[in-house]
Amino acid sequence: MAKKRKIGIATIYRNLDLMEKEDIITGLEINGISKYKLFDSNHQHHLICENCGEIIDIRDDCVDKIKQLIEEFSSFIDNKYGFNLKKHSLGFIGIYKKCKKK
Repeated sequence: MAKKRKIGIATIYRNLDLMEKEDIITGLEINGISKYKLFDSNHQHHLICENCGEIIDIRDDCVDKIKQLIEEFSSFIDNKYGFNLKKHSLGFIGIYKKCKKK
């Protein structure tokens, strides 16, 4: 039988933090609970159900609209605050219709 190893929770969190910094995983926080998924080089935005925790990547024509809004916002904060936006994280939190029915 294999010997069981004990790994401290702090070690796990340090490694999650490192993998996020190295763009191996992406972390999301939903209602105080951290969730992680493999990093996707295509920038993504998410729909997050606060009831079931399901995460859906926003795709299709929605991405073009969000990109346009973020470019406008980036220009606005650059002009107003002198802040050059490098990257962002965007998640929309709500409840799916199927979860409302439960």
